Amino acid sequence: MDLVIPATVFSVVFLAELPEKSVLASLILGSRYRPVFVFAGVAAAFAVHVALAVTAGSLLGLLPRRAVEVGAAVLFAVGAAALLRGRPASD
Repeated sequence: MDLVIPATVFSVVFLAELPEKSVLASLILGSRYRPVFVFAGVAAAFAVHVALAVTAGSLLGLLPRRAVEVGAAVLFAVGAAALLRGRPASD
């Protein structure tokens, strides 16, 4: 496997995930425990996350293109229906 793909995915997703709540949790853990260990744990967990995403994407590439397109369309339609339906007003 070419290592450029996981490295690219890692860097793009890392930048996108930076302002998320996991950063706040990492900062809090870093103030309580040794920051080097916290960073190592966060980086390792993120690397596993990226590896799973690349693997899942590669497996989707093995499926017939039409099946993936239909599955994505169905998922988007279900999401749109859920958004249009909305939540009931709370009292």
